[in-house]
Order: sequence, then structure tokens, then C-alpha cells
Amino acid sequence: MPVRVLWKVIVLVGVLTAVSLVSYEEIVRQWRVYRYRARQKQVQHLRDVIGHYQWELEQNPDVLEVRMRDGQIQIVTDNSARVPRTLKDLPVQHLPAPPYPAPLLGVFVQRPDPTRIEVWDHLPQTTVCPEGYRDRWRYRVHYCVPLPPPVAGMPFKDAAAIFWRHVEELRALPGVSPAEVGLDEDGIVVVTDHPELAPREVEGLPVKTLPPPSIRPT
Repeated sequence: MPVRVLWKVIVLVGVLTAVSLVSYEEIVRQWRVYRYRARQKQVQHLRDVIGHYQWELEQNPDVLEVRMRDGQIQIVTDNSARVPRTLKDLPVQHLPAPPYPAPLLGVFVQRPDPTRIEVWDHLPQTTVCPEGYRDRWRYRVHYCVPLPPPVAGMPFKDAAAIFWRHVEELRALPGVSPAEVGLDEDGIVVVTDHPELAPREVEGLPVKTLPPPSIRPT
């Protein structure tokens, strides 16, 4: 074989080998990106489901603790018969309660504190939360926490229920990422670079759009 032909063959083999290595590395990179995004989507879905049912779960004395571990929802309970086995489309794993001290009688009322430091008053003579508070149970201890302020004139509980019913479809809009849909005192907030695709309201709850931070005016 002439030297020139042999040299061309060597160069061709080298080029093909380099292309194969680059293609393989790119395939591996894409696979890792796909797996990461799939895990993030699963975690986000778990958080959405827990958020949707958080109010209801906190008012159930038999729900001692709610966890999100190993890609599933776990509820610690000492009375499985009164705890849901599914939340939305997800199975719930029941975990036995560890030993815990006998709860104190009465309620613990959280003081409104602008410094966000939690201070609680123990009222042993009552079992009912004061007006303007809601129940929250944890390991058979009855807490009373202040009701959140209304959202766009709507009670927070009703606004939150609407938010969780529509959060997934809002996140699916073009230009919206999972972390860019929230709830504030004015309604639902959607951060997007395509505001024309977002609805103006859902079930009577206003929807406000904001541009991504990178294109907001300074």
C-alpha cells in the first residue's frame, strides 16, 4: 500500500475515533441531564401534592409527621385507619410512630411576631383555637397558628386550593419554569417571558405576570 494511501487511512481512522468519542460523551451528558430533570420533576410533583393537602393533613391529629423521602410521601402515624393511603395520584407509605412523650393538654397559641421568632403561649384550659387562628397538629400536640391574610380579597384557604389545582398547568406554559409560579397577597404570580400566554385569572383568582429577573428594568 502506498505511503500516501496508508496515511489517509490512518487520518480517517483517527477522525472517526474522535467523532465516536465526542458522540459517546455527548450521549452520556444528555442522559445525565435527562435523569436530573426527571428527578427534579418527580420531586416537584411530590412537593406540589404535599402542598395541596398540607392544610388538611395539619388538621388531622393522627398525622404525626409528613415526610418526602426516597421518591415517595411518608406519613408517621399511630392510627393508620384514619390516615389517607393515597394523596392525589400518589401512594402514601405509613410509618409507625416512634416513642414520644405524652402530649400536654390544651393548646399552644403562636404569638404574632414581626421578627418571625416563634413564641408560643400554653393555654391548658381550652381545646379550641382562638378566632383568627387555625389548627395544626404534630405528635398529638395541638398548635394554633395565625390564619394567613386574604389573597386578593379571598380567604387564604380558598385561594390556596385554587392555586394548587392550577399550578401544574401554569408551570407548563411556555417560558415558565417550575420555581416561577407562586402565591402572594395579590393572587397568583407567574414569572414568564411570554405574559400573553398566561390567563388573567383562574376561578376568580387574579394571575399576575412578571418578567424573568434577567430582563427586569433596574
